[in-house]
Amino acid sequence: MVTQTSLFETGAKSPPKGNLFFALLPDAQTTTDMSSLAENQRAQHQLKAKVISPERFHVTLHFLGDYAELSDGLLASARQAAAAITAAPFDLTFDHVKTFPAGRYAKPFVLAMNGKNADLIALHQQMREPLIAAGFKRWLTSSFTPHVTL
Repeated sequence: MVTQTSLFETGAKSPPKGNLFFALLPDAQTTTDMSSLAENQRAQHQLKAKVISPERFHVTLHFLGDYAELSDGLLASARQAAAAITAAPFDLTFDHVKTFPAGRYAKPFVLAMNGKNADLIALHQQMREPLIAAGFKRWLTSSFTPHVTL
């Protein structure tokens, strides 16, 4: 998995709106592998839901809110926080699939990891202070369950 953080901006192009979050994105081969795994698991377990589009696979680091409009100021604040974050490359291993209890989404099917990845946890923690300074404190949570929704 590529250890590049990205500012995901989803929603309409003009004016932009939607969810704002920082995420780790998989490289092309990992995306292909995850897509194949998801389709195989879907067939094997007779799951009814469709696999999400592979270009949407990611590990959310921090959710920064759902907005009616992603203003230039809001995006500048998120980018400013990102500029303060540095981390050496590290590997992530997702070793099993599971579902989460029903909540906002109906039992999402995810790739998960046993144990904790110290580098990933450190990156998640390192991001807190710059995000608080940029005005995103209300969105930050202390819980973090690394996963990739399939």
